[in-house]
Amino acid sequence: MPPPKKRSTDDPLSPSWIREIEAFRTYLMLERNLSAHTLEAYGRDLKGLAVFATERHRAPEECTRTDVEAYAQSLVEGGLHPRSMARQLSAWRSFYAFLALNDKVGSNPAADIPAPTLGRKLPVVLDLSEIDAMIDCIELGTPGGHRDKAIVETLYGCGLRVSELLDIKLQDIFEREGVLRIIGKGDKQRLVPLSSTTLECIALYRDEVRALGKVDPGYRNHLFLNLRGQRLSRVYVFQMLRDLAAKAGIHKTLGPHTFRHSYASHLVNNGADLRAVQELLGHSSITTTELYAHLDSDRIRQALRDFHPRARKN
Repeated sequence: MPPPKKRSTDDPLSPSWIREIEAFRTYLMLERNLSAHTLEAYGRDLKGLAVFATERHRAPEECTRTDVEAYAQSLVEGGLHPRSMARQLSAWRSFYAFLALNDKVGSNPAADIPAPTLGRKLPVVLDLSEIDAMIDCIELGTPGGHRDKAIVETLYGCGLRVSELLDIKLQDIFEREGVLRIIGKGDKQRLVPLSSTTLECIALYRDEVRALGKVDPGYRNHLFLNLRGQRLSRVYVFQMLRDLAAKAGIHKTLGPHTFRHSYASHLVNNGADLRAVQELLGHSSITTTELYAHLDSDRIRQALRDFHPRARKN
């Protein structure tokens, strides 16, 4: 019988780890319909644990809570940010839950390891006057002016992620019903109401500007196009918004998601039901949406800490 083939030094993972991680990635792709970007992130988070376990001669099903805790501790001592540590713990738990589902392990060694405490970072929110100031800075006489105005109005008027904005197709706009069909994370669809202002800006750009320009056949169904008639890039949207903020004298670090935060915050602060806001944003969990319910009280407390003499002293 020939001797077992030695593992290449370029491949630090044992065959059992490679096999189980690949099976897990296939499960995430087929059963949970996760994006390639998310699958890659899961792979990165699992590879570190797999290398650590392989060095200890532990197959996936042989890892104990002590092993997982030891690896987690090494990451913490190495200065890994608590948020990154929490993400890795989540990946390990999901991986072992998958193995348990397939009767590969009897218990989840990562299940009861406490996640690091995360300080809640308040999202940047613009008030309506700041949004209006940015829109007023758009030069409508330029080739992309009406498009850029429609982008800002759609981001704020519909609370979209930048990926959702750039994926809008012409057939997703239902003018008679006054709604926009959005394909969100995990290919989940939702309908977002369009205000008359947002709809007017979209229609003006689509019918009187976009229709007269060059359109690449591969992107003829996309709403927002660059001057070459192709799909706009995320980088363009980020830079355009930051340029507008600078022109408007707004000294905040912002991007497309700032308008999503502002949309949600303004809805909640004006009395909108959290469940309705959850549906509008496409959040899978109400917990994510609840952040906006606490936003105002957190800002009030932060103002006290920043400006009250007694609070500053403490």
